[in-house]
Amino acid sequence: MVLDVYRPRLKGRYSRSAFDSRLLGIINEPGRIFRTAADALDYQFGFKVSQTWFYKLLEKAVVPLVLLAALTLYLLSCIVVVAPNEEAIIEHFGNPVRTIGPGLAFKRPWPIDIAYKYPTKKVSEISIGFVPKINPKTKEVKSEPLLWGRAHYEKEELLLVASEQTGTQAVAGAVPVSLVMAAVPVQYRIKDLYSFIYENKDSEKLLKSICYQELTRFAASAKIEVDSEADINNSLLGAGRAEAKKILTNRIQDAADEAGLGVEIVFLGLQGIHPPPEVAPDYQKVVGAVQKKQAIILNAEAERNKILSTLAGSVEDANKLYSLAAEYQTAKEGNDPDQIEKLGGYLDMAFAEAKGDIFTTLRQAQSYAFEKATIAHATGQRFAGQLKAYRAAADIYKRQLRLSVFEENLDNIRKFVVVADKNDVEIFEIDVKEKLTPSLYELSGFEGSSKK
Repeated sequence: MVLDVYRPRLKGRYSRSAFDSRLLGIINEPGRIFRTAADALDYQFGFKVSQTWFYKLLEKAVVPLVLLAALTLYLLSCIVVVAPNEEAIIEHFGNPVRTIGPGLAFKRPWPIDIAYKYPTKKVSEISIGFVPKINPKTKEVKSEPLLWGRAHYEKEELLLVASEQTGTQAVAGAVPVSLVMAAVPVQYRIKDLYSFIYENKDSEKLLKSICYQELTRFAASAKIEVDSEADINNSLLGAGRAEAKKILTNRIQDAADEAGLGVEIVFLGLQGIHPPPEVAPDYQKVVGAVQKKQAIILNAEAERNKILSTLAGSVEDANKLYSLAAEYQTAKEGNDPDQIEKLGGYLDMAFAEAKGDIFTTLRQAQSYAFEKATIAHATGQRFAGQLKAYRAAADIYKRQLRLSVFEENLDNIRKFVVVADKNDVEIFEIDVKEKLTPSLYELSGFEGSSKK
């Protein structure tokens, strides 16, 4: 029956009349479908289904039931269910009348009112300057490490940026520009659904055009050179990306608001800006040389801080001493006595409060000066006493002084005493270290006599 509804015209056969049409017969007599189904059931189960009361009731009520179901389905178009991450806008005969948020809402039936739902809380992304690679199986974007030496996406576009050409290597008449690869993902979400849909024909396409425009305009005044530490901090290929990200995000947001797009820029990534793979090795050599230079400078600063801290206790104290010494020298060159005296006092006080090797050297100098002054004072006092003794008895003082010299210098020398007169023939030499008389503990030979 179902296959007999459509009867194609065949060559050589006559056309059937309208009353012989199966489709017209179904529309004219809907109960015929149930009778056909009942005949099939009768044949399958072996009893008359068409004679039951339920079949007869269903045959009579089939049209009202179908109409009721159609009416119910039609009235269900009055109910709008909005998901938590969505907003819906209601059009009344094609004109937007209101916006509804997440939850259950009601409207006039279709086609009087039509609801269009949009994921306003969902963060969408557009690709600026590149075409991402899509996994053919999962239909997801492939994520790969961003290495300068190779391509990362299906297609990457070149971005024209300003270049600083100086020195003898600059070609005369050459345009100071450079080329970099720009892969900038921009993520946004809808904040004004009405503006996003009705203010512009294609808001996403317009937003993409704004991103390209602002990125090109910003890159024309940006720097990519890394010849010094300051250049690295301001370069699009270095630490300057963080500041460039803020500026570019604000510019795109302002342009989108001015165009009435009704979107909010959530994220803008500049990690994908890199030199072309053909020149990446040479650029990495330049970056390595700059980093090596910075390492040398940092090591030198560390050594300087170490020396200054060792000398004065801290770098701040050393700088303070240097400033005072420079001012003092300037005052001396200007021959200003008041300023010289004033700065001299400050300088002495600063040196007295200094720590480190300066403190050690000053304390050693003070100790040495005190020692020398004390010794000089004691020497003067001794000389004054010697002078008094000499004036009191010159001969006795000379003899005593001579004997004191002998006693001091002949302490470790073996001495002999010669006892003789100038008229004597026999001379006795006495060794003062030789023991002439033994002690009682050294006497021996008396043990045997005592036993007898």
